[in-house]
Amino acid sequence: MGILSDWEAVLISKNSSVKTGDDLFPTILDKMGSREEILAKLKDTFSSLNISDPRQVVLHGGDFNVRFDIGEDDPVRMIRLYIDGDIPFVFQALSGSYGWKVFNPLLNEYVEVKTESAPKKHIPNKKEYTESNSPINQVGAYARYLGAASLLLVLDAVVNSYIGATYLKTAMGILISLFSWYVVFRFGMDNDFVNIKHALLMGFSVSLVLAGINLIKYWNEALQIEGTGVLTAMTAVVLIRTTIYTLICYIGIRFREGKKEDSRETTYTG
Repeated sequence: MGILSDWEAVLISKNSSVKTGDDLFPTILDKMGSREEILAKLKDTFSSLNISDPRQVVLHGGDFNVRFDIGEDDPVRMIRLYIDGDIPFVFQALSGSYGWKVFNPLLNEYVEVKTESAPKKHIPNKKEYTESNSPINQVGAYARYLGAASLLLVLDAVVNSYIGATYLKTAMGILISLFSWYVVFRFGMDNDFVNIKHALLMGFSVSLVLAGINLIKYWNEALQIEGTGVLTAMTAVVLIRTTIYTLICYIGIRFREGKKEDSRETTYTG
């Protein structure tokens, strides 16, 4: 992401005059067009729009995300943009095609838009966006996070093997476990495809990795236990740890959704 990340802007008609955030009221802004016209213009300009909710149209890119909040009014008099990343090319496309002005309500100033010779950034089309969120890429993201958590758990076993002091072992084990929990939490935060099903899969996988490490570590002791005691104990531990890791991952999902919801509801009053 660029320097300006997680910020907001407002698109208004070229005939509207705004000096501060207090001026962003529909009654004093010029019409930009009907809701159907605005949606048609956005779809004509950006082929990879997600329009599952006509009020909250989303444009995803490799290093940016933009949500166009068209609101409830018809005709539309302003469009709020919730932005993650630097998107001058989006402003260039909209200002160049429709003459819309871009106002930053936090700074109370217009965003300078160069439409004549500024290089245009590639905006992924629908096919490219679909491919970027394909099952293969999802598995890749899953594998990276699971690999990170696995390495941390392996490190825990290695550290405990070479540290003599019991209290130091405990401290290092807790620290590494916290890092593995954080990795799972970020998995829920960072990937839009993650839902409760993926959270459960991530939790189960990490728990199996940890169970395997402990089985290898205490293999001799396990061989001395008769019957199904080892299997019963390991099953209980895996289920408990799966629940914990799933909960942590799900909290990450909820944080992500809460962050998006907060950005939708945030308004500037100047």
